[in-house]
Amino acid sequence: MRVKKKIAAGHSLDETHPFVVSGLDMEQQNPLNLTLLHVAVGMGYEKLVNLLLENGADASLRDAQGATPQMYAAKMFPNMLALFETFEAAARNAVPSDTERPCAAPSCHKHGEKKCSQCRAAYYCCKECQTADWKRHKKICRAMDVE
Repeated sequence: MRVKKKIAAGHSLDETHPFVVSGLDMEQQNPLNLTLLHVAVGMGYEKLVNLLLENGADASLRDAQGATPQMYAAKMFPNMLALFETFEAAARNAVPSDTERPCAAPSCHKHGEKKCSQCRAAYYCCKECQTADWKRHKKICRAMDVE
């Protein structure tokens, strides 16, 4: 059953079975570049987010506005950030540290080591990349202000 039909029928996507998730193309994006992980985070389906992450969903894919699923979690469901941190920690132990996070600047292909001091969700390789990307990132960054 398609996601829209499940929602319309009143089904909870949080009750999705692991065998269903393992057969999905989790990197498929809609016209707004949203993945199933973006949607699951945005709707607050913690079990589904966990299931998607366990099955290798790419948490670094960005939507049309440049936001990752982790940025959605920081903005809407801060308690869900622990799920991302758990999988990031596991990934850190599994792969060399220089392949952890890409720099958030769209034109940079280096690895981000420093967090944005405001939202703490975007990573940059250097101050120059952060400064160059600020005009684009500040909209997302300010939207994530969840104090």
